[in-house]
Order: sequence, then C-alpha cells, then structure tokens
Amino acid sequence: MATQLRLVAVVLVMVLLTSTISVEGRSGGAPSGACGNLVPQHGLQAPQSGNGPYTVTTNVGATYNLSTTYTVTVQSSGAPFKGIFCQARNASIARGGTTPGVGTFTTAPDLRHADCSMVLAGTSPMGAITHSAKLGSGGAGVNTTSFDWTSPSFAAGDLVMRCSVVQAFATFYTQIPSAVFMGPVPAENATTPPPVTFTTQAAVTGVGAGILDDCSGSPPTKFCFRRPSTCNGPSNCTYIYTHRIVGVNLAVELFARLGVAARTGWAAVAYSRDSTMGDDNVLACDVNSLGTVTAKNLRNVGRSNVLHSNGVDAFLSNVVTSRGNNQIYCSFERPLVTGETNDFDLNDPLTYFYGMRAAGTASATEALSGRHEVNPEQSTQTVTASSVGFGDASSSSRAAVKAHGILMVIAWVLLAPVGMFFARYMRKVWVDKPVWFLAHRFLMVCVWLITCAAFILIFSDVGRFTEHTAHGVLGIIVFVLCFVQPWLALVRCHPGDERRFLFNHIHRGIGTIALSVCYSTFYFGLDAYKEIGFSNLGDGARYTWIVWLAVCIPIWIAFDIYQCCASPQEEEGDRDMEMKQKGAEDKDDKPPPPKRLEDWRMRTAVFAIFAIASFAFALTLCIQIGIASIGSGDD
Repeated sequence: MATQLRLVAVVLVMVLLTSTISVEGRSGGAPSGACGNLVPQHGLQAPQSGNGPYTVTTNVGATYNLSTTYTVTVQSSGAPFKGIFCQARNASIARGGTTPGVGTFTTAPDLRHADCSMVLAGTSPMGAITHSAKLGSGGAGVNTTSFDWTSPSFAAGDLVMRCSVVQAFATFYTQIPSAVFMGPVPAENATTPPPVTFTTQAAVTGVGAGILDDCSGSPPTKFCFRRPSTCNGPSNCTYIYTHRIVGVNLAVELFARLGVAARTGWAAVAYSRDSTMGDDNVLACDVNSLGTVTAKNLRNVGRSNVLHSNGVDAFLSNVVTSRGNNQIYCSFERPLVTGETNDFDLNDPLTYFYGMRAAGTASATEALSGRHEVNPEQSTQTVTASSVGFGDASSSSRAAVKAHGILMVIAWVLLAPVGMFFARYMRKVWVDKPVWFLAHRFLMVCVWLITCAAFILIFSDVGRFTEHTAHGVLGIIVFVLCFVQPWLALVRCHPGDERRFLFNHIHRGIGTIALSVCYSTFYFGLDAYKEIGFSNLGDGARYTWIVWLAVCIPIWIAFDIYQCCASPQEEEGDRDMEMKQKGAEDKDDKPPPPKRLEDWRMRTAVFAIFAIASFAFALTLCIQIGIASIGSGDD
C-alpha cells in the first residue's frame, strides 16, 4: 500500500511540476508581453515560417471609413486552430515589426481583449483580441472564427489586419496579414480629430512650437526638462516640461508625443516634498477620446490621482491647448501660492516627477487614469520656481519591486527546493543525528520569513492589489500555502499515531503545490516586470528559469521513481521525526537506531549537485533582476 501511495505521489509531482512549463501554452490567450511582435510566448518554441493553411480576411474593401465596424474572419483550409492574437496595424510596417494597434475590437464567445496599452504606446486597451479559452468544443480547435473591428476615428494611414494563429503548443504562425485597406474616407457622423486650435490667442504656429525657446542662452530665462535629453523641440521630443515665473504665477508648458495611433493620453508633472510619489500636487495636459485637450490641476493622494478640491481647472489661468500629429500641448499659469492647505508653495525646493501615458483619461472632467508607461523620472535635484536652464532626472530603480523578486528567488529557487530535498531523500543518510530534520526545519522557516517579508514589501510599495492578475492571484495562493505550513507542522501528531499519515500527505502535498504554483507565478512575474518598464530584463531571466526547471524537475522525478522502486528498506514510519515525550527516559523504551541507507553516498553526491545548481541559478536570476532598470526616456 505504501509503495502504491508513493507511485501516486510521483505522478502528482510530475503533473504539478511539469505544469509550470505547460503554463506557457496560454489556454487563456496571449499575454501582454506578446503585444510587440504578436509571437505567443510558448517558451523556446519558434514560429513556423509563412502562413500555413490559415488566412485572414475582412469585409473592409479597398478603403476603410472612419469609426466604422467591420467583420474580421480567420479561416483554415487544413488543420484547425486553437488560439489567435490579432491587431490592425500600419501597413507600412514590415511583417515581424512592432507598431501600435489601431482601432478597437468587440469581444465574441471565447474571445477577449488583450490590453496592449502599456506595451505599445498609442494602443487602446481594446486594440487587440485573443482567445479567452482554447477554441472549439473541448478545446479541439476550429476552422473559422469571426469578430468585429471598429476603425479609428482619425486618419491612421493604410492599415492591415495581422493575426497570429496557434495550431498547437509548438506549432503557430505569426502576423498573418489580410489584404491592405487604404484610408481614410470619413464616414457619416464620424468623429474626427479637431484641427490644431487654441483656446486663447497665442503666437504659436504648431503644436508646442517654440516650447524650448529661452531654455538655454546667456542666460536662460526658464526651466526646462525634455526627453530624449538631446532633442530640440516637438519634432523629435517625446516629452517636454517648462516653467518660468510670471508675476505671482508659475507659467507652465507641457508637451507629449503620444504615438502613431493614440486617441487618448496625458503628460504630467508632480511636485513632491519628498523623494517618493504620493501626496503630491499634479499639473497635467490631457486629451480624451473626443480629441478635447484639457489642462488639469490634480493631486496624488496616496497611490491615487484625484481632482483638486476646487475642480479640475482650479487656479489655472491663461490656458492654451492644442493637438495634432499625435501630439498634445498645454500652456497655463498657476499661482505660486494658492492659499489652499494642500497646495504647495512652488517657491519651495521640491522634487519633480515627470511622466506621460498614451491611452489615458476618457473625460475632460476626470482625474488621470492608467499608470505611467514607464516609471516617472525623478529630478536629480530639488527644483524651485526660480530655477532656469535644463534640468536632469533619472528613472526610478523601483528598488522595492526588485527586492521582492530577489527575495522570492532566494526563497523558492534556492532554499525551498533544498529544504524539500532534505526531507524527501536525505532522512537516513545521517543516522546518528536528525540532520535532515534540523536542516529542513531551518531552511523552511527561512522560506516562510523571506516570503512574508517579500509579500509585505510589495504590498507596501504598490499599496493595492496588483493589476497583473495572474501573478497577483498566484502569488497570494503561494503566500497562503506557505503561511499555513509551519502552523500545520506545530500541531502534528506523534509519529506513532495511526492518523500520522494524514499529516504526512497533507504537509507534503501543500509543499509540492506551493512550489509548483510559485514557478508559474515566477513566469507571470517576468511579464509584470516588463509591463512596469523593466524592458532590459529581456528573455534572459525567462531562459534561466526554464533551464533551471529542466535541471530541477528531472532530478525530482528520477529520485521519486528510484525511491519508490529501489529503496524498499526505507519505510514510511522510519522517515518521520520522532517527538521526545516526557518520562520517556528509560533506554529500554527507545527504538533502535535507524540503519543508514546503502546508497547514502549516491544520495549525498546528487544532493551536492542539486544544491550547487540551485545556488548557481538563484544567483544568476538575482543578478539579472538586480541589474535590470526602468526603460530610459532617452531610448
């Protein structure tokens, strides 16, 4: 009976551990990390060449109208397909390239939106569509699927629908094109972007023209910040902030280039009394879905952006706004001292945070929505209203986020596997002392403490439940499973108790599930790192993780099979840690010492290899996370 239970446990271990690799099959659709090149993230699998038996067609015709809904159909003349990932893109971008998605999709049965807005600037959160479950009855696949796409409300040039089609985990075709549809021809009642206009008379000939004038010279007369740091104006800058003192006011200018297909977005500056975001004064330039550009006076309260208590345009005067060519510009004045309790005196030395986002607020009367595309850049020195010349800033390292990842790697790539190895395979290697138990207890207590610290750290930094749903949900599951383990061990019954087997199976089962879920969580964590701006983390960490699994899983499986089939001398009862009982001092009452396993040398050698490999891979991952940085505005 014991051997049968062990074999069942082996099967469960194989299923749970190998599931961490098959999670990349993406039965729930493409992740946001696939938005750039539309390549499903199926581990190391490469796409097939050509289009295969698949075609993408639309009923658009030769040209498309603005704000018009069309039908897109993906078909197969051969093998059925189980998943898709589609975007409408600029037709001038070659296959395999990266460009923002254009227009929006309407979901259909088994299809959902893929939010690419944080990966591709200018893409709507509804600008891509993918499968929400494997297509077809029982996930067997389909030969055709259709869905609706609505063209943009502005001129986006010639477009093409590109779809990636998944036939199987290792067989998929990327960026299969439809026929090119030219445009635009305005549809009746279509909403088109307004021409470049200004709300007040101003000597400006284009969007943000002359914004960097007076930033340099002898002497400069206003303070300026720009990205990239070598750009010279709206023609090649992505973000510009300037200010100067005008009487008792601070005259502010904000400019942003939002991307080829941006319909909404914002540029903002936050004034802070400390070096962290939160409880700040915010000035913003915002364009909504109707093309209306609005200057806004806002606040950061904790982690939330909210309206000023006196309204969205409180204390703002001489407002000038414009838009065009995917650019927005605002010029306005705000009193240096407003008299409001929560408004800062802008004469004081303050830390400035500069940020922008495409695909933002939908209303001219709302606070800013959506997170920054990358973490906002922080001024390297405090700035005052009287500062002049070009200012400098640096991207935040997001130290807490990186520390969270490093702590979880130490806990679950190094300590937990080694601690579990001691308990599963090293119980009778040392017979004079319960070395396995002491090592297992010490390592797993460290895992518990580090996991709790990492959990508290990330929640303290983020301040809320993360929107990276898969990573957040799986992370909480890992934390809960980890948290209950030591308390469960504290109330375990004596090894001689007839119910002890229940504890054994529950304790080991929870540990195995926690370790397996943690590996899946780590994968989605790499997606989360990319989404918050750690673009240079790249695929190196992902490949390191996959290689480590390729080393770890076979060792676990091989040892479980070996222990079940080749080590009958190690009985279940012998493997439990005896608990010392009061009054049990009589030597005659003590059980005979256990016999050392004949294969103890082999077990010790494999353990040494496993421990060294775990340390090497954990160190590599920690270094990769540690040196990762938020994408620079100069890129």
